[in-house]
Amino acid sequence: MSADNGIYVVKTPARNSLGFEHRVGHAQAIENAEWPELHVRNQYLGSAFGHSWVFARQRRAVALAFILEEEFTAWYDGYGYGTEYGVNVVPVDTAFPGAATTKPSFGNNDGVFVLKTPAEGGGFVWRVAYGFGIGDDVARVGTNQGRLVDLQDSVANLIATFSRHNSMAFCNRGRAMRAAHLINDDIVSRGGATAHGVVRLELSHQL
Repeated sequence: MSADNGIYVVKTPARNSLGFEHRVGHAQAIENAEWPELHVRNQYLGSAFGHSWVFARQRRAVALAFILEEEFTAWYDGYGYGTEYGVNVVPVDTAFPGAATTKPSFGNNDGVFVLKTPAEGGGFVWRVAYGFGIGDDVARVGTNQGRLVDLQDSVANLIATFSRHNSMAFCNRGRAMRAAHLINDDIVSRGGATAHGVVRLELSHQL
């Protein structure tokens, strides 16, 4: 991993004018987040932070950033890699590109899921994502029961929910659970609630 990198919390004005949004990611060349040409800035922000969970509270976003820094260090332990700038909050004075203009709704067979699967090369990986109907999908795929079309739909939902761009991958269950609870707590802080809360699941297949 080259230098000029860090775990950043990008803080942007919410489009509904109610406070701020906070997105977390590992990125390089963070100065592009404040680039004067708006199209360059937006392209960078969307690429580096577009798949992050959107936190309403900065302190939870910062807490997740430190978990991700721990994870980054664990993945590259022994290779001499690390983040050059550590964890930092980066205020941006324009709304995030493509940000929602309405408050999200929760509670429709949803939850924050921690899915344990075999990792390539041995061991396990824990993926964290917000999703819908995941418990049913894992049960259906894990037992290989049901109609073929149902299995196909379940596999498609699992892959979409836990893809590299839509989930966070951890080599440690504890860090994965801490991250999941931060997301769930953020939902509760907005006055919402998921139907299932934080749920641990396991699948014997690699995704």
